[in-house]
Amino acid sequence: MPYLGQLDNYGGGGYIVTLNGTADDLRVRFSQLQKQAWIDGSTRAIFVEFSVYNGQINYFTVIQMVVEIPPLGACYPSVWIEPVRLLKYEGGDGLAVLTFEILFCFFAFVLLVKEARNIYRIGVRAYFTTFWYWIDIIILALSFAAIAAYALRYSMTQTVVAKFKETNGNVYCRLDYQRNLELYFLWLLSLVVFFSSVKMIRILRFNRRIGTLAATLKNAAGEMIGFAFVFGATSTAFNCALYIVLFSKVEEYRTYLSLMETTFSAMLGKFSFDTVVQASTFAGIIFVTYMCMTTILLLNLFIMVLMAVFEEVHADALKQTNDYEVMDHLYKKVPLGCCQTSRKQRSLGFNSVWTLQTAPHHADWSDQYP
Repeated sequence: MPYLGQLDNYGGGGYIVTLNGTADDLRVRFSQLQKQAWIDGSTRAIFVEFSVYNGQINYFTVIQMVVEIPPLGACYPSVWIEPVRLLKYEGGDGLAVLTFEILFCFFAFVLLVKEARNIYRIGVRAYFTTFWYWIDIIILALSFAAIAAYALRYSMTQTVVAKFKETNGNVYCRLDYQRNLELYFLWLLSLVVFFSSVKMIRILRFNRRIGTLAATLKNAAGEMIGFAFVFGATSTAFNCALYIVLFSKVEEYRTYLSLMETTFSAMLGKFSFDTVVQASTFAGIIFVTYMCMTTILLLNLFIMVLMAVFEEVHADALKQTNDYEVMDHLYKKVPLGCCQTSRKQRSLGFNSVWTLQTAPHHADWSDQYP
């Protein structure tokens, strides 16, 4: 499968040599490869792949060691060591894992039915113009994508397990597809948790502070979208400039994705300015300008926009929710109702009637009613 290296992207294909057998067999194999000039001037990358399994903690570790050889020479080694849990139902917690997975699938299907009913109830136009319904759509899409990734990973893992049992482990079984699918599943699941946590703002709107926060975000949506475009354009401009200058000199700036991660971490105060200056003085000037633009100007502008909308919502009673007043009403009425039900009821004479109806037939009624 394709591999994203430090210098280039490498697709499938190439030549494969399986290294198995005794130590003497491996020495003979390496000697043959060296005599046949298996690595020559046209070689661009060498991959060494293997997997190990720890039965005590039920984890596979998929290891890929890569040596990239550009046309100009030199070697750039890298390694990817990724522990993943592919056999979910092994061990004492297997039943618990299966139970929660079934509950997650049930939640996804219940959410699907709920959103279909909401569309039928309020209409398509009103549904797709409501922010919180879009959050539900995102959660629904991510949930089914996570279920699909999990099912595909489970199927491929069972295929590898069957092959391993059939050959008694004498054939190399690649686990990079299963590793990637497991990582995709975890990423999708983390996004489901994130957007579900965002939805807690709506669920907890009965609290006055949470209600004010939700109203602030709702009224500042337009300003935040405009700010996102400005911030994205500014970051893209500086990232492109840094990439052109540093991609061949600093490892953190070698790919655009790693460059974006580095510059975003720099906004949070985690960066190495000496590395940038030693690579290029001009890049240091660009980096300082970027930090001033983002941390001093843009972030403060973003905070000012939120504070202005917050003051507006806080001052305008019409923009504040009344849900917390409903909760105050419930807090007052529920204890009062409980106290009323526990009071001793006044006797209305029903005990006497019950005694009269259940009295024995042989009783002398003339004594009771002279």
